[in-house]
Amino acid sequence: YDMGINQFDGTIHPALGFRTGLTYLAVEANHLTGIIPTELGFLSQQLTALELYENMFDPTIPTELGHLTSLILLDMENCTHGALLPTELFALPNLTDLYLFDNQLRGTIPTEIAAMTLLQYLLANNNDMSGVIPSELGLLTDLRE
Repeated sequence: YDMGINQFDGTIHPALGFRTGLTYLAVEANHLTGIIPTELGFLSQQLTALELYENMFDPTIPTELGHLTSLILLDMENCTHGALLPTELFALPNLTDLYLFDNQLRGTIPTEIAAMTLLQYLLANNNDMSGVIPSELGLLTDLRE
């Protein structure tokens, strides 16, 4: 389901979260606003890619996205300015690509990142994160530059 790179505005309807069989959902590079619906966390366990980047969502990232355990790609760059970074995003065991840059995200990178053993790309630059960089990052041997 690809609706990316258009001029859509408005919000993501919560009913989209109850679609079954989706493996890919892309609404990137539009003019979407409002909240990222918590219902997206109930999408099919077959969902492997979620692309929300380059929109203007309210500064909240639903913790329910942590239920999408089949995700390989989560791209949320430049879409939720000032949001608190939920720990649940770092419990996605199959994720290889996590793009969070240009959001002014608050919070820390949690130690739960150690469970993301397949992670290859973590781009979290240009945010307002604080705390210490967890030593668990050193356990992620597949990380690339």
